[in-house]
Amino acid sequence: MLSNLLYVLLRGYVRVAMHGYFSRIRIEGRENVPSKGPVLFAANHQNSFLDGVIIACTQPRILHFLVRADVFRKSWARKCLTLLKMVPVYRIRDGWNTLGQNSLSFSRCKEVFLKGKSVLIFPEGNHSNLRRLRPLSRGFTKPIIETLQQNPQINIAVVPVGLNFEDHEAPRTGITVVYGKPLWTQDYFFDGKLDANRLRDDLANLLSGQITDIGELDRYQEVEQKLVESGEDFLDPDRANQKIKVIMEGGVLSLQAVQTNKIISDQVFRRVNWIPLAAWGWTKAQIKDPMFLGSIKFVFGVFGFPAIYFAIYFLLSQFNAPMALIVIMIMAFAALRLRKRTD
Repeated sequence: MLSNLLYVLLRGYVRVAMHGYFSRIRIEGRENVPSKGPVLFAANHQNSFLDGVIIACTQPRILHFLVRADVFRKSWARKCLTLLKMVPVYRIRDGWNTLGQNSLSFSRCKEVFLKGKSVLIFPEGNHSNLRRLRPLSRGFTKPIIETLQQNPQINIAVVPVGLNFEDHEAPRTGITVVYGKPLWTQDYFFDGKLDANRLRDDLANLLSGQITDIGELDRYQEVEQKLVESGEDFLDPDRANQKIKVIMEGGVLSLQAVQTNKIISDQVFRRVNWIPLAAWGWTKAQIKDPMFLGSIKFVFGVFGFPAIYFAIYFLLSQFNAPMALIVIMIMAFAALRLRKRTD
């Protein structure tokens, strides 16, 4: 009960705060998410734990998250993450002796499915900010197999989720979340066995169309640069993939000029919000893994900025409360309306 209450309250706040952090939030296919019954959400993974936060906040189901086990090492972190419905997954890099503990994690997922609830997994196995779908691991089917072994009649909906970031690290940019039509496990379950390879391949095909997928690594930088120069904002994967096809076939895309008004607006934002930006600069310096930069920046944006605004208001209000309110309103306006990109 406490876990559900904490989850709902935290999700409610973050849902509101997301509209301040992102300039645009576009959600497609939410009607494809079953309202009841067991669901496995399978998403591409580009932005560390921010991906899970976005999926939790853009659809109605309460999720249990399969996440990398190393974040559970400290006892306080393990307690907090478990309370937030997170389940550890152990990888080879965590040590061969830890892999056996995955059986407990998969059993936990099985219990969730048998109760008609939902699990989120990232079948690529790790995260990368490259705009492409990496090969899916067949390991994401293990919780499904265990569940079907106990209850062969259960039908789990595997919902593909495509995450598309206009910019993986910058606040006040857009995101598009695409929920595809579910794959049903009973369509892959014959004679007591799950056809895991076919399920993985079908899922990969669906996910590839729901994200910007620059498939050829040897031309990745060239293709991405041409997309950026053409003004692609990466929020429309269908259009982006059409442009990728044009590039791969030797076609030429029209270029888009830089908008100087955005640069001027960003300079105003920096000057008005120099105090929270200084705090962010210190926080950023503590981040050892650059792949976590975008996610930690999001956490700082939705929790750190409001906390600093409140502290500034509290201090200034001791001298002049109306003026303190005006200062905070100007800072918030600059952050929400003038802000486009920052380091």
